[in-house]
Amino acid sequence: MANTRAFIDSRRSHNVGPRDGVYYIGRPSWLTAELFAALQQESEDQRVSAEKIRFQHFGDLGPVARSLISSAELTSFVVEHSVPAYPSGVANYRYYDIPESQVRPHVDDENFGLNLLIMLKHSFVSERRSGLLLFPRGPQEPVSIMMNPGEVILFNAKDVIHARTPISDNGDEWAVNIGIGFTPVESIADHGFWHPTEGWHDGLN
Repeated sequence: MANTRAFIDSRRSHNVGPRDGVYYIGRPSWLTAELFAALQQESEDQRVSAEKIRFQHFGDLGPVARSLISSAELTSFVVEHSVPAYPSGVANYRYYDIPESQVRPHVDDENFGLNLLIMLKHSFVSERRSGLLLFPRGPQEPVSIMMNPGEVILFNAKDVIHARTPISDNGDEWAVNIGIGFTPVESIADHGFWHPTEGWHDGLN
């Protein structure tokens, strides 16, 4: 997946919503300044023990994040904005802070049928190149989201192919988020999201 130099947030041109597989994007009331700061600090503390898997590092949750993912408030938020679901119990901190950090295009399993991402940090010096890509209608019409720290996105990660573009290759960009998985109670209605018919192609792999 080629580095994206001119990353343009799709929200500039249209309302990103269920047609794109996205149920919510913004700053919810439950993400208070105190909770956000605590998650930022915990993610920093957990970085030392993070494990590299493919092109990114994954860190275990600490007590702050564990309390959040088990809270009734968070589950109510997910259900209110998407479909009946329950927390899968699977969540982690994700770090993009070494050369070529990225996420290749993929779909998730039932543990992340619904994926709630909280952007915790995104720092850069020369350019900000790492952002979320969704491919609800294929690689020729991606939905690009450049989330700011404090923003939350809830999307259909089981049916919509998604990826994260690589960080800057000059070593001056760092991003951290937390991914929290929810499992829908029933299969989500088929919205005709694009999937390749002959394996990954057109740069998807």
